[in-house]
Amino acid sequence: MKSVHLTRTRLFLLAALAALALLAPAVAEAASTPDRFEGVTVKRYLMGRVKPSIRARGAAHLWTNTGFSNRRAVYPVLRHQVLEDGTEWLQVAALRNRTQVKVWIPQWATHTVWIAYRIQVDISSRLATLYKDGKVFRKFRVVVGAPSTPTPTGHWYVVDRMRLRESWAYGKWALATSAFSRVLKRFDGGQGQVALHARGSLSAPVGTAASHGCVRFRDGDIAWLAAHVPNGTGVWVQR
Repeated sequence: MKSVHLTRTRLFLLAALAALALLAPAVAEAASTPDRFEGVTVKRYLMGRVKPSIRARGAAHLWTNTGFSNRRAVYPVLRHQVLEDGTEWLQVAALRNRTQVKVWIPQWATHTVWIAYRIQVDISSRLATLYKDGKVFRKFRVVVGAPSTPTPTGHWYVVDRMRLRESWAYGKWALATSAFSRVLKRFDGGQGQVALHARGSLSAPVGTAASHGCVRFRDGDIAWLAAHVPNGTGVWVQR
């Protein structure tokens, strides 16, 4: 009987260890994901530098307002660095043509913005999850890129929010992101920029993989997101 008891105890411990192993990645992700994300607006036009120095080569233009809706542009902060002379520089994400790049700007030329939201798009499940203060807030079924024109994976951000002018979704909402199609250089009059946008009259139902790389939402869902999610919000796309 003692041997049987010990065997059951070992089996219980093995099962417990296996369960902990399955939970570990989720716990690690939760621990590494902050409740809020830091972004900045710029007080005036800035040239983003490849290094934290005014003498370093310029790598991207940072504007006070966006090019679509003329709202304030918000740039996600990636790192802080204080130099020997006491000046502080920020490494931020910005766009250079069709590429998201990391550039340095002086902290004194910025205003800090704290962002409570993060959007995670899971391609395999065709599900977009909105996090607020580090917790799941809402979930949306979506249309993702077709196999021949996939939605690019990576960590992106919301560049701007605007109403569409295309006939298939005129007046409906879109959130332009810092991601660009890796297949299409130009599409629908643009440079292949990936957006989270309304389905409009497009026929593919949510839960399918049928877009040219953008992520399509039900019209009401994307309208809600556009009303609540600010520029600079992180968009994490994973398989």
